Amino acid sequence: MNHKIEFRSQEPIDELKNKTLNYFQSQGFKLVNDGANSLQFRRGTVLRNMVTFNPLKWKSSIRIEFDKETVIANFDINTIHQAVTLKEEKLWGKFISNYQRTIETGKSFISENQSELKDTKKTTWKYIRYAILGAIIVGIPSGIIAHLTGIESIVTIGAVSGALIFMMNKINKEKEENAT
Repeated sequence: MNHKIEFRSQEPIDELKNKTLNYFQSQGFKLVNDGANSLQFRRGTVLRNMVTFNPLKWKSSIRIEFDKETVIANFDINTIHQAVTLKEEKLWGKFISNYQRTIETGKSFISENQSELKDTKKTTWKYIRYAILGAIIVGIPSGIIAHLTGIESIVTIGAVSGALIFMMNKINKEKEENAT
């Protein structure tokens, strides 16, 4: 998932850099490059992508460039091992727009980010319930087939497939409903 925003600001670059540092570091991002007219932040790992319920902890790289009166921010969010939900996409969108709002207004939007994250985590549990339901519905017949054939791996394949199918179906259905 890649996002890019570009906006204008009359503030000096040093002030823009300070506000940018405060915003991202207060959200858990690490500064990895501090150039004369740019900053780069990173967070997360591919391994963490598999286990975290916080999309803001996904492996990501953010590069902010300050060019005269223009701020250019590139967000490269690695979604490997993720079934990205609509709510997670919206969380990142809000996080990105709140960065711009922070620069433009000088106000903190961290509590707004935390509130959006809390809502996103709640909906994640809904998808987990769908995955469990799918694992049960497909896993039980798979268990019967495994018992009859003596091939025990059928249970695992069936349960995992059922979980993924049910969860992905719910995610895609919500995305389609929201697109119209």
